[in-house]
Amino acid sequence: RNVAKDVARLRQPLTELEVDRIRRLSKVLVHAVEISARHIRPGASEASVAGELSNRLIRRTVTPVRIQVCADGRNIRYRHWSYSEDPIESYATVSCVAKRWGLHVAVSRTVCLNQVPEELWASHQKAVLMHATGMYFSRTGRQLKEIWPKVRRIYDKFGMPTEWQLADQAEIIGYRAMEHQLTPDSEFELQAPTAMYWHPGVNAALTGDTILVMPGGCEIVTRSAVWPQLRVQVKRHDVSCCGLLLIRDEKTQDKGSNEDAEKTPSHFAGLNLPDDDSDGSRMDSIWELDMTAHQSVFEESETEYSEQSVLD
Repeated sequence: RNVAKDVARLRQPLTELEVDRIRRLSKVLVHAVEISARHIRPGASEASVAGELSNRLIRRTVTPVRIQVCADGRNIRYRHWSYSEDPIESYATVSCVAKRWGLHVAVSRTVCLNQVPEELWASHQKAVLMHATGMYFSRTGRQLKEIWPKVRRIYDKFGMPTEWQLADQAEIIGYRAMEHQLTPDSEFELQAPTAMYWHPGVNAALTGDTILVMPGGCEIVTRSAVWPQLRVQVKRHDVSCCGLLLIRDEKTQDKGSNEDAEKTPSHFAGLNLPDDDSDGSRMDSIWELDMTAHQSVFEESETEYSEQSVLD
């Protein structure tokens, strides 16, 4: 007898302890992803960004389950792209699924270098509409097949009726990276508390956050305190979604000012994010040694490493 479904039911809904752990894990993951994205500069490879992100997580005893660094629209053709040695020139989306205590959390962030491509910005605005709608209607007692039509209607409205078929849109997340997949006919009923990862995409734009479906509504556990935000109104309620972080190099910064970037709530110059090793980023545990670092490992010399690809 296959008891997989019976065991899966034991994992849902989450306990109070599991909810607390997901919140704590989310803070560490968001910090690692955002700092890694913030450090991206033109010419850096996707693999190097993935390596930095992996390092930041493992140093805090968090396991990176899946890392995606999609630069310059490569994910348009390859929706499940991971990373490569190709350089990042214009923009990149950094996504990660991480695990600790057996529990999974996921998040996605996008950075632009020196300027925001108009096509990416237009696609991102559409993606956050699906993102906000999906999160808002993820309520306890609702089946996934009741939520999905509200998101699909937006795809249809913008003339993209088949876009959602190119990649997964959302899934229940927990002790597995995908406990239950969102499908148009899914009868899975949300019970509070349940963790869910919404990550709709439009062309090269991808936005993703983990939420907790709670009795009083949805809680965005991967909400950022420093990343630019877009506020989307759903049923006259404001839902915050992450925008695009604009990173300017020194030459571009000298020629212009931050005024235009700061006026736009969706993207701004990434100059004020917290340092990599701030105390608040650590995950303390009574089972572990205190491993606070006072110097970032990325300040160490890398001259001993060859720039030649190991694949060449």
